[in-house]
Amino acid sequence: MKRALVLCGGGSLGAYEAGAIDKMVERGMSFQIVTGTSIGSLNGFYVATHQEKEIAPLWSKIGVEDLIKGGFNLNQADLKAAVKERALANIAATYHHGVDISPYVSLLKRIVDPSLIVGRKDCLLGVVYTKRRGMKEMRQLLNDASPDMVIDYLLASSACYPIFPAHKINGVEMIDGGWTNNLPIDYALSLGADEVWAVLLHSWPKNPQKPEYRKLPSVHVIEQSRELGTILDFDREALEKARKIGYLDAGKELGDYVGFRYAFQRTPALTERAHAFYLPLAQEPKRYEALRAHVPYHHTKPSGEVELYVRVLEHLGHRYGMDPTEVYDPEEFRKKVRELSLSFTPTKGKEEHPVQKYLRLYFSGKKPKPMGVGKEYMLLYAQCLAD
Repeated sequence: MKRALVLCGGGSLGAYEAGAIDKMVERGMSFQIVTGTSIGSLNGFYVATHQEKEIAPLWSKIGVEDLIKGGFNLNQADLKAAVKERALANIAATYHHGVDISPYVSLLKRIVDPSLIVGRKDCLLGVVYTKRRGMKEMRQLLNDASPDMVIDYLLASSACYPIFPAHKINGVEMIDGGWTNNLPIDYALSLGADEVWAVLLHSWPKNPQKPEYRKLPSVHVIEQSRELGTILDFDREALEKARKIGYLDAGKELGDYVGFRYAFQRTPALTERAHAFYLPLAQEPKRYEALRAHVPYHHTKPSGEVELYVRVLEHLGHRYGMDPTEVYDPEEFRKKVRELSLSFTPTKGKEEHPVQKYLRLYFSGKKPKPMGVGKEYMLLYAQCLAD
């Protein structure tokens, strides 16, 4: 059986891929095929050449100054401010051929050794880029490339046009593979993959091309459980958060943890709590279906007792700002959220949500009336946290 790893493009969100790769390697997974786009191509190079342990150290040091001369870090707040002030338009006018990425070129020349992939037989590495004129998807198997072209193909794959300049190969302008195939599962299948593990980033486009391949039974998708900012946010704290969440999301897909937006240990207490939570709903199928539709979810609607209970618990945990980078004992998480519901104090800029107000009053011994959107479910929220 040939197992493939497929890595998405997404700039600084590549730190999330680093975390997911850490978890898969920790579980003893190996890959015979790797395909990637943009930053996924670079992370993929490390996997295909069995240098997985070098990925985390790279992401612990890399900054925007390693990519762009006079680089500017853009987190979500910076991006909104830049759009408001039309700063992006000014930047585009200044760099109408793209920013100066000479630091990035130098970085690739330092960290990429073409001799490690050219001619390699135990793991294939295919990268995707785009022919700018006509926007045609292009593919290159780096195992078959000439050594002096490996870095060129990586630069073409990650030419985040129009921010980065187009990269010429044989005189033809090539740009980022994200324009045509940002999650190249089909490429991995064409190389002979029987099983695919794909890491999907919420970059651009947020829903990559060819989504039908993600639904195949042989394809496992590790997808961001929460938004992690822009593709040019190289803040150290943001990168570390992305790496940790990538690790946990991979663990959930592998079955090590339970959860959607958070990661919980699998415990007998969780199963018991979920069953007790579900029993009243089992008598009211319409209410059960309505709750499934009402509770916020990320990729799919929760199904079954444990998934529904966990989703409600996560919804409440999110309300109280529980840290998403930790692995939780579900009972301790529940107790903490209940404690926070009692101690929550509204402040300016941090108003109390109707759910929070209801829980605070409920656990203070009062009998509040449900209020606001979803009010018919507030008692269920309280029952989720009750001892």
